[in-house]
Amino acid sequence: MSGKLVIQAHPLALDGPEVLVRMEGEGVPLSLEGLSRLGVKGFLMREGRLFLLVRRREQVGGVVLGLVAAGLRYGLEVAVDPLAQGELLTTFTPPQEEV
Repeated sequence: MSGKLVIQAHPLALDGPEVLVRMEGEGVPLSLEGLSRLGVKGFLMREGRLFLLVRRREQVGGVVLGLVAAGLRYGLEVAVDPLAQGELLTTFTPPQEEV
């Protein structure tokens, strides 16, 4: 496959945390059941973009990680915006212990 997957996060959107996905080229098949397990409670497709509404802000990083994994599995170039990268770090960085 060839194409590009662009992932943006909007964890503080007015209607709830969301992840925006743009696919260029062939794209990647996404499982609605898998997205639901990651925390997606709804979606909207508009102007070639997929908006994923996430249940809780803490789940945004997991949704981003799942999308990155799916894109790489299908051989796509994956781009993650800085805000989505920050959500990944917040979700998957263990708390620092004080010494």
